[in-house]
Amino acid sequence: MVDGLNWVCHNDKTRFFLFIYFFLNLHVILFCYSIFCLFLI
Repeated sequence: MVDGLNWVCHNDKTRFFLFIYFFLNLHVILFCYSIFCLFLI
């Protein structure tokens, strides 16, 4: 488990993919939240 985490942390391609994945998830969450707020107003 720790070796796997070390591999992920030291693998640039995996880190880049995770960064994009979380970045997209953040945008989707913010987008849904803004739509939800618009419906409430």
